[in-house]
Amino acid sequence: PRHILIMPFYYTDQNAKFEAAFGKNAVNIRDYLVNHAAVDYDQELSELDLYCVRKNTVPTVFSYKQKRGDVHLSSLGYKVLADQVYKRGVELGYWK
Repeated sequence: PRHILIMPFYYTDQNAKFEAAFGKNAVNIRDYLVNHAAVDYDQELSELDLYCVRKNTVPTVFSYKQKRGDVHLSSLGYKVLADQVYKRGVELGYWK
């Protein structure tokens, strides 16, 4: 069946298991938001965002109400997520 799995962006300890189980069907949104999205979406990172990157957490430019155990994506974060799912679907031949 055709599927795309979005790995949880708030945990890191399960990512290898998701990638092993789902391969190219797994989208590691946390890795993308932490390591690539700021450049790809032309976002300047604040000092707090840079701290988040060093701690391997989603920068605040892509999230809100970032407190222990309660992280939500911002509208820009959800746009990035949607774009990555669309891109992966194209790569997998699910749509054009």
